[in-house]
Amino acid sequence: LPAATELPAATELPAATELPAATELPAATELPAATDVPRRRTSRGGQARRRS
Repeated sequence: LPAATELPAATELPAATELPAATELPAATELPAATDVPRRRTSRGGQARRRS
């Protein structure tokens, strides 16, 4: 099945693969407010459960 195995048109999908607008998401990716709280959430949720 060389025709189906190749699928160059579907494999490439440069337009869908790139998705620069959705891939970037700098505002959502940064999340400075949520990134600064991981220590507190991890201590209460992760470490607290592990210790007890």
